[in-house]
Amino acid sequence: MTDISFEAVFSAAKSGDARMQAALGALYDMGDGVPQDKVEAGRWYRAAAENGWAPAQVVLSQMYFDGRGVAQSCQDGLKWLRRAATGGWDRAQLQLGMRYEIGEMVPQDPKQAVAWYRKAARRKNAGAAFRLACCFEAGRGVKENLRKAKRWMRVAARRGNPSAQFELAIMIFDDDSVTSSPRAGIRWLIRAAEQDHQEAQIYLGRMRMRGTGMDKDAMAGLRWLERAAGLGSTMAQLYLGFILEKGNRVPVDVDKAFTWYRAAAHQGVLEAQLKLAVAYHQGRLVDVDHSKSAAWFRRAAEQGDPGAMYILAGYHMLGMGVLKDYEQARRWFERSANQGYSDSQTKLGLIHLEGLGTPHNASEALRWFKMAASAGDAQAESVIGSMHLVGLGVPKDPSIAIYWFKRAAVKNDSSARFMLGLVYHEGRGVERDDVTACAWLMLAADQSHEEAGRLLEEIKSELSASQVAQAESIAGDHWVEALVESSSS
Repeated sequence: MTDISFEAVFSAAKSGDARMQAALGALYDMGDGVPQDKVEAGRWYRAAAENGWAPAQVVLSQMYFDGRGVAQSCQDGLKWLRRAATGGWDRAQLQLGMRYEIGEMVPQDPKQAVAWYRKAARRKNAGAAFRLACCFEAGRGVKENLRKAKRWMRVAARRGNPSAQFELAIMIFDDDSVTSSPRAGIRWLIRAAEQDHQEAQIYLGRMRMRGTGMDKDAMAGLRWLERAAGLGSTMAQLYLGFILEKGNRVPVDVDKAFTWYRAAAHQGVLEAQLKLAVAYHQGRLVDVDHSKSAAWFRRAAEQGDPGAMYILAGYHMLGMGVLKDYEQARRWFERSANQGYSDSQTKLGLIHLEGLGTPHNASEALRWFKMAASAGDAQAESVIGSMHLVGLGVPKDPSIAIYWFKRAAVKNDSSARFMLGLVYHEGRGVERDDVTACAWLMLAADQSHEEAGRLLEEIKSELSASQVAQAESIAGDHWVEALVESSSS
């Protein structure tokens, strides 16, 4: 303490001065000039509270709610908070109202909340006026009344509550009546932003950049967004990353974009974590670094993102940026697959089919492939077709194989198109038809399928020019309808 010595505070407290008792409690609570002692702090706060000092009553109530320095007791916490509130202290009335509104440490009771907000609002408490406005707007504890909501929001805004100023601005922007002036909304928005209300700063920044309701000034808008981002707004940080990366209304600045993405990512924003992971993987914004990419994909995966789990599993399969570990890969694929991520379901099927880090198990592979196929995954459909073609884990049945190959082929799966070309060329499960085979192989070869290209050249050398032309026509603009029709005949 600078203005008064500890001895003087202690002496005044012992003499029964409630303010000094509360001050002494605060010194022990924080360990300011004395060893920190929560129990002793509670003793002096209680002395001040019993002497009627409302701020000490509120602090003591919080200590009981938290079990800090005293035995936890919601009943005692509520008793002291209610005593401060009934004594007329508006801050206690607001706090009690908020506890009743959300049911924090007390039974939820919106009507009680509104009653306490009214008491505090009449004592010119801006926060209470704001909460009262919100209750009227939502019909919580009172009948919904937008007119009263706007009136109380204006009261709170005039008393300087930044949240009320922001909400009032939005109300004005959303009001289509002729009496509503967007300029008034902008004035309230500016007042909220100047008090560091982050949502107001973001809203104002974007309006300024677009020239909505005010002169267009991208750099002025950028400054508002940077101010919000600097205060820790993850929404502003992520948005700044987007616009600075793409040069959206502002000059491109990849270094700053990366800095803001990183700030949001460190605060746990999934989209920002994925941005960094991809940036390190592709060498966008920063140099390629697979270990850092894997680390960010892991953080996103740990938040439950199935796509991040899939990529992290792939890193473990390849040993890219992490140790090669089939077991880790399988675990991440399973976590992703269990969320319905079809790419992971297909990968799990391949792992069990090929015995990568786990015993070969065709039936388990088929189970995962069918899950993926039910979601329309073309690769899974194609592999199921191959399993039926050779009888791997299922009865050998070329006709069922063709069914699965067709499902995958019409989704542009090059392997399925190649397999259809092969079975029509060899007459497996269907009558041999080199024209249809040639059409499927053309489509596969156009997708750079090397085996399809080689087989196509062999078959074309045995066909007439008119047959090749017929295959080219089938594989043209209406190839799906033509091939499905020819395949079904």
